[in-house]
Amino acid sequence: MQALLNEIALKIQDAPNEEVFALWRAVLALTHVDDDIAEMEDYLVQSITQVFKFSDAQKAQIADDMKAHPDPKILFQNIQTPACRAQFFRLARVIIWC
Repeated sequence: MQALLNEIALKIQDAPNEEVFALWRAVLALTHVDDDIAEMEDYLVQSITQVFKFSDAQKAQIADDMKAHPDPKILFQNIQTPACRAQFFRLARVIIWC
């Protein structure tokens, strides 16, 4: 997992746009589905917030989401493009297998 995050980090220059941020919010919300954040899930969330160049406002939203436990189904509705929706499912598998 760390190798994947490192590879992604090399390609990232700016904060995620609105749609990509919606994607990440929906993916990270999956950590709350079982009402328990496993140690690996927490590590993954922390790693993602360090690797990606989230803006301060985006980081604050992620922190709020981690406390508020938003519904991933509702957040998923904010992902509009087929490419981002497909990416959601790829990343969801990673989160679910943590």
